[in-house]
Amino acid sequence: MNEATFESEIRYTFLAETSEMLEDIENIFMQLENNPQDFSKMPKLLRIMHTIKGSSATVGYHEIANFTHKFETLLVGIRDGKIDTTQEIIELLLEGNDCLKQAVSILHKNLKAILIHLTKTENKIDAILEEKLNKKIENNKYENKITTEFIPKVSQSKNNENKKGSILVCDDDNELLESIQEMLQNENYYVTTCDHAATALEILKTQNIDVIMTDLKMPGIDGLEFTQKVRNINIYIPIVFVSGNISREHVQKFLRFGVIDFIDKPFTIDSILLVIGRAMRSKNLWNELITISKSCFKIFVFIQKIDSLISDKNPEFEHSKERELLKECLAEIQQTTARLLAAEKNSQQSYSKENLK
Repeated sequence: MNEATFESEIRYTFLAETSEMLEDIENIFMQLENNPQDFSKMPKLLRIMHTIKGSSATVGYHEIANFTHKFETLLVGIRDGKIDTTQEIIELLLEGNDCLKQAVSILHKNLKAILIHLTKTENKIDAILEEKLNKKIENNKYENKITTEFIPKVSQSKNNENKKGSILVCDDDNELLESIQEMLQNENYYVTTCDHAATALEILKTQNIDVIMTDLKMPGIDGLEFTQKVRNINIYIPIVFVSGNISREHVQKFLRFGVIDFIDKPFTIDSILLVIGRAMRSKNLWNELITISKSCFKIFVFIQKIDSLISDKNPEFEHSKERELLKECLAEIQQTTARLLAAEKNSQQSYSKENLK
């Protein structure tokens, strides 16, 4: 079964953390409604909004980043006494928070959803900022340049922990299929077999597959076309081709599509195990990278929350050396996340260009 790319893993993490922060914001707004002159929670409120703005830009949700930037500017105007906390303004604050909560709900169902509903409230905020602060904030200022047009899927094995991994073997030679299946099962791999490329593609959509091993020539489809179709489903799964004879030109084409290895016919048990072992290490490294990077992003959001709490209780902390070090660490995590997302996008674009050739 195809699960998340690094981008979608990070986005789900962002949505979970943002959902919690929006509950805090709502409580502060409710307190402000009861006492419109109580700005004691304003520093915390601004830090939370700043966290959402920065995190949303990092994961590519520029609509939320633009919205929260304007929201934050509105709050600064209230803090500085330039915008009075009238009932109209308080209702706008609550409406804005509801819009963000709705955005989180929508994106949980569809990570690629367009958040049209933000526009109406955003226009109201624009009008207030222009009237009270004489400010007109352009959209897309915080648009994340690494946002991808689509989110392809990557599988992650959830097999029994005693298994080394899940291998999909595709070949129209049934005797060879049985031989390879037995060989890999004896080495403690979970093996799924099929004799047609179309069946392999359907299996890839519904099962947890770590590595694909397939014959170069299959009925009705050649190896290059099959690879292209696999990459439309999953850009990361390692592909290994079995071939009796392949030219240097074909090898270069396959490598551009992320085929990681070839096994020559006739092959030995040792040659298959060596290549499959390398492919599994490649897959496992990517899975670990996703896990570590997702954890780092959680730390990124969590530390910003801690920073807000400490600064509220100890204002001197805001200008301390420790906080400067903290900000440097946060910046490194944010930049690393951006680089990984950019690398993922480059892979997608590279495969798309090859498809057009």
